[in-house]
Amino acid sequence: MSEESVLKGGRLITDGINRIKGFTNVFAIGDVSAVVTEKNPVGFPGVAQVALQQGKQLVKNIINLVNGKPMIAFTYVDLGTMETIGRNKAVANLHKLRFKGFFAWLLWMFVHLMSLAGFSNKAIVIFNWAVNYLTRNSDNRLIIHYFKTNTMTMDPVAR
Repeated sequence: MSEESVLKGGRLITDGINRIKGFTNVFAIGDVSAVVTEKNPVGFPGVAQVALQQGKQLVKNIINLVNGKPMIAFTYVDLGTMETIGRNKAVANLHKLRFKGFFAWLLWMFVHLMSLAGFSNKAIVIFNWAVNYLTRNSDNRLIIHYFKTNTMTMDPVAR
């Protein structure tokens, strides 16, 4: 991989059909890729919706490649953004529709639940969410252990 194929931040430069710059049949999608075009000089945002849409288009393009048909350039359709910002709080910007608070939080949960494959996966996630909501517990919080360091060498001090 040459340096001219990589953008600042380590993203691979890809063309409109998600082919890595400098390669003929090597593709990249999602967070690792930056579809660089005149309209989009720094690539699309590193969000799941971009990767999902790129994946669907890339499957079609690989089938076209195998069958000797022309490949079609990727176009991103912005479906809006959603973000949780706390317990019972979220924001949802769906183009002209904007929601905040509890309703946006429910909408965020619904959208993310529907993106899961299979009934059992959805049931497990609903159960985990219900337990965490009722117990005010969150399994996915980061636990950081602080330790003393020797300021002269920055090495951890033995306990």
